[in-house]
Amino acid sequence: MQPLLDAEVLRGFRDEVEGYLPTIRAALRRAAGEAEEPPRLEEARELTHNIRAAATIMGLAALGEQAATLEAALEAIGGPNQPLDEPTLEALLEAVDGIERALPEVGPPTAPSRANDAVAQAPSRPAGSAPSGPLWIDDEAGPPADLADVFRAEADDLLASLGDAVTALRRDPSDQERLQELRRVAHTLKGAAAMVGLRNASRLAHRLEDGLDGLVTAGGALSSQLASLVVDSIDVLEELTRPGPHAPALRDRTLALHQALEETTGNSVGRLSEAVRRQEDRPPPPAPAEPPRVEEPVAASGFARVPVERIDELVRLSGELIVARSAMEERRLQSVRQIEELSEAVDRLQRLAVRIEEGVTAAKAGTAGGGGESDRRGSAFAAQFDELELDRYSDLYLLAQDLAEVTADLAATGSALRRSGGDLQQEVRRLDRLTSHTQERLMGLRMAPLSGLRRRMERTVRVTAADRGKNVELELSGDVEVDKNVLDAIAGPFEHLLRNAVDHGIEPPTRRVELGKPETGRIRVESRLDGVQAVIEVSDDGGGFNLERLRAEAVVSGAYTRREADRLSSEELHRLAFHSGLSTAESLSEISGRGVGLDAVRGAVAALGGSIVARSEAGRGSCFVIRLPTTLAAARVLLVQAAGQTFALPLHAVPRALRGNEAELEKGDSGPWLRRGDEALPLIRLAEALGLPAAPLPKLFSALEVETDGRRYVLQVDRVRESRDVVVKSLGPLLRRTPGVAGATILGAGDICLILNPAELFDRAKAAQEQSQAVRGETVARRPLRVLVVDDSLSVRRVVASVLEQRGWEALPARDGLHALEVLSGLAEPPDAVLADVEMPRMDGFELTSSLRALEGYRELPIVMLTSRAGEKHRRHAFELGVDAYLIKPFQPDQLVKTLERVARRSQEEAASS
Repeated sequence: MQPLLDAEVLRGFRDEVEGYLPTIRAALRRAAGEAEEPPRLEEARELTHNIRAAATIMGLAALGEQAATLEAALEAIGGPNQPLDEPTLEALLEAVDGIERALPEVGPPTAPSRANDAVAQAPSRPAGSAPSGPLWIDDEAGPPADLADVFRAEADDLLASLGDAVTALRRDPSDQERLQELRRVAHTLKGAAAMVGLRNASRLAHRLEDGLDGLVTAGGALSSQLASLVVDSIDVLEELTRPGPHAPALRDRTLALHQALEETTGNSVGRLSEAVRRQEDRPPPPAPAEPPRVEEPVAASGFARVPVERIDELVRLSGELIVARSAMEERRLQSVRQIEELSEAVDRLQRLAVRIEEGVTAAKAGTAGGGGESDRRGSAFAAQFDELELDRYSDLYLLAQDLAEVTADLAATGSALRRSGGDLQQEVRRLDRLTSHTQERLMGLRMAPLSGLRRRMERTVRVTAADRGKNVELELSGDVEVDKNVLDAIAGPFEHLLRNAVDHGIEPPTRRVELGKPETGRIRVESRLDGVQAVIEVSDDGGGFNLERLRAEAVVSGAYTRREADRLSSEELHRLAFHSGLSTAESLSEISGRGVGLDAVRGAVAALGGSIVARSEAGRGSCFVIRLPTTLAAARVLLVQAAGQTFALPLHAVPRALRGNEAELEKGDSGPWLRRGDEALPLIRLAEALGLPAAPLPKLFSALEVETDGRRYVLQVDRVRESRDVVVKSLGPLLRRTPGVAGATILGAGDICLILNPAELFDRAKAAQEQSQAVRGETVARRPLRVLVVDDSLSVRRVVASVLEQRGWEALPARDGLHALEVLSGLAEPPDAVLADVEMPRMDGFELTSSLRALEGYRELPIVMLTSRAGEKHRRHAFELGVDAYLIKPFQPDQLVKTLERVARRSQEEAASS
């Protein structure tokens, strides 16, 4: 059989096997000299098994046979306390030589060196041995296409195991079991990388393994320095095992790690060797009276790597099964209705039969002695008998008898239908159980634990903390499982939350010491299941949110006027953290400061049908609570009707259904509210929120209490139907971004039903209410706005005046601050707003603002700054003086008009209410 791989891969494999052989020889010699070291013989068996398996995969039949012979011989050796005799040792060593002779020739044959012989005869493998060959290869071939995916999956698992072992060893550095696991995984990764031609990754793993060998042999503890190097090695190995060319910086990092590992482990070689010698010089313990009982090995659970496409197809088929089940349920209900109609018909027929029978009896009694046609036909015969001896039957009587028989038949048919309906119901229930079980099993194939993101989260915290000069620990508790698609989609938002926690939340070490906190900050990621939702909390013990800074940023960003921001509650300020363009970072960096991060996090969570809420306590830290569906393929929903259409709401977002009363309604500035006792919740009509025609609200109406994103509101609907499990279908690329709609499903009757997103539905409804109020406000206040435009540039005054006049407003020009005061003194009424530049001769915009705020009658006059000064210092000073909004040149006409209209209309409403 010809080898399957190219020369580069074979060369790497040969180097790897040549690294194994000295270890195998040394293990055999120790087993012959000391019967108390069975792990060494087990190591030889494990390495031989690896050689055989790799040779078989690569098509090296002769080498595979030699390794299989040695493996079988090692397995046939007796118990661990039986030393190898000299003939057995010679035979085993000859088998090892056979493996070496069977190695493939790639280039000049590699002869065994004396160094290898010396290592083979040493009592143990040197702790600081370096991998043979160059430490870095620029033109690395990489894995073949047919092995790339398999290796990548294996490498991910091995790197995750390395990370878990290091995390455990940091808690208990002397845990020998974990230390051995760490070395074993590094060894396995080394061999796997070499087999597929990733020489750089293989040699770094080799160096890491060598660094751990001495610790394992001497029973030492993992130092913090070596633990940090192991963590750095995991990061580099992750990049080295990825396909594609590597950046020069990765080469430098790899070589630096080689040197650091050699120096760190080399410093301890003397101490470890001395410990090894002391261990080996100890006399062996006396043999036990009876051989120790060996536990039967537990068979490992089998795992299968299944392509995601196959799982998706199974999930799709399972979804169709649910649709078919719903259709069968609809048919069953239809049959029940038909049976009920049949029963009613039978009842009517029975009543009719009774009436006919009573009429016949009465007619028979009234015409005794007379007869109808039947009587006349049989009169000759009947005359021979007395009436008591022979009954006479008329046509009416015979009809009544036939009617009674038909009625009995119908009743029997109805009973049979009822029994069939009961049987059908049992079948539907059985199908329901089967479908649910199948669905759960199939969805389980797609589930992945949150701990799958552990390495990414730890690396994010570690790199960010190092960049910001902080000491931060990450703790993870709970390990809920969610859909793999959910896990992939939420990985980026998680990383951003962690970066924010390190950058914004955790204080520098010196500051933490001053505050009486531990020097090392702590970030916790806790997860748990709440029904069908995964609840994930990301918290830190830092300084918490600066709410006053958020309030100021709300004004600076233009989201609120100064007066509106002053009225914001703590809960509303926390929600502002997710507002686009708003940031509380004091400086711009690669990590933060652009004001787009948390907005993107909220968008990603909302796209998954989840919610995120922030809360904090000054000086104690902050916490983000994320709620996510565990799966995107199926959901438990509540069906409701509005405007003659059926919609679905996630059942977990509806704590209860309500029966509202018109007397419980209250009018508020932002729309109606429903009061229940001491609590009032905003009321949203589903039809209006979706832009559908809505009938007048009845005195008694159906409603739902909805809880999402930390907000609660009442949703009025026309009718509340039932809850059911549905298959969630995507809306496609064109409709995927429809506000308030999360997806769609197909009901049993074949109707398409939209699945609503409660959080987006609330935002959409509030936006519609605000727009309606703005329209009503314009209707009430039809007078065009008058704006005082203060700028020393004639061109700017003309451009701004043109924009305002197109809106139908009046622009009052002024050259500078003093001229503006002169214009104001000549007006009978103040203007609706002032638009002023900052830098002007005689009196600048700051001085003008200060003067107006000091004058009676102008203290509440809306002032908007329009300037080219975008610095934070200028913004802060303007808002401290009392400016309502701050715009930057060059400006967008729409933004200018909206800002002026917002501050002016708000001022008019406040004046009218006072």
